[in-house]
Amino acid sequence: MGLFFGSPRRLLLKTNIRLLSHIHCLHPVQLYHFIPALAFFFALVSFTACRSAINDTTKGGGAIGGEPNVAAKSFFTSHYDFYCTDPNLIKSLLTPRAFRILKHHYGNYTNRHEIGVLDCDPWINAQDGEISRPFNFVTLQNQNSEVITRFDYTFRTGFKTSRLQSVIVKFQRSPSSSTWQLADFIMPNNESLLDWLERTP
Repeated sequence: MGLFFGSPRRLLLKTNIRLLSHIHCLHPVQLYHFIPALAFFFALVSFTACRSAINDTTKGGGAIGGEPNVAAKSFFTSHYDFYCTDPNLIKSLLTPRAFRILKHHYGNYTNRHEIGVLDCDPWINAQDGEISRPFNFVTLQNQNSEVITRFDYTFRTGFKTSRLQSVIVKFQRSPSSSTWQLADFIMPNNESLLDWLERTP
């Protein structure tokens, strides 16, 4: 079962399946007249789903605490769309460097899955596919001021096509509280998301 927490693709996929089941029954002439409305519908669903995902992100209050694995899981489930959310809304979740870089690139996004030069979902390093079970959170480093956690998961691109992937989430202790802030995010290709955004115009 694909999970893909916080992503509008999950809602859009389910809607597409239902809608396509009706489209297959249409006569070609009817389908021709249906195309403009279909395009508008998909655009509306994408926008609505992403706004809902972003609203869910901001409802969480931003604070991330607890043990490293708990913090990483909370970030994954509650703040999946951090890379395309207005950084001002999740400022308490970000270190000053992460906030500066994400804020600089936020205005350059072309849609809610793409900011600046990033044309993929950094959690999967792809435009299509989904995160599925089994997955696991592994603590790689646990210090008082910094923790590093690896998130291992099954990346599924079809019913019979899957592979194991992982991302690394680095947190630093907030100077003003005992909560954690995102310091870096290492994508499945071992590239730092923040480094990539910082060096690319």
